[in-house]
Amino acid sequence: MLESRLTEAVVSLGRKIHHTLGPGFDRDAYLNALAIEFTESRFRHERNRTLDVLYRRRIVGAYRADFVIQDRVLVLVRNSSALTPADDVHLINRVAATGTESGVLLNFGTPELEVRVHRIGEKARETENAPPALQDRTQTPARVP
Repeated sequence: MLESRLTEAVVSLGRKIHHTLGPGFDRDAYLNALAIEFTESRFRHERNRTLDVLYRRRIVGAYRADFVIQDRVLVLVRNSSALTPADDVHLINRVAATGTESGVLLNFGTPELEVRVHRIGEKARETENAPPALQDRTQTPARVP
């Protein structure tokens, strides 16, 4: 499956879960629901996977991802009243530092599911639905404002 279709499928499953459960549950409820949906959709996935953090192609640390889908898409789950610019920066930096192709940030804590998608593609890095200040980032990891 193409990476863009894979990220779209992840977002769609997130919307399905949010529509069914709504906001207000513990983060683990949404993580468990995502695991069920990924399994039933036959997406190869790992929960709580430890990924190396790379700096100049050297391992400098580790990061535990909520999910990694088909070794290509990093999925981060939040359950807060709103996403912040810091959440966007974390998504961008984690995708860059772990070498995955894209990242999806799902926030189940709001009346409407908040979604951020960050891709590394043929064009420059792209962050959809993010504040304008984050849409033109280059390969350099972002800093928290």
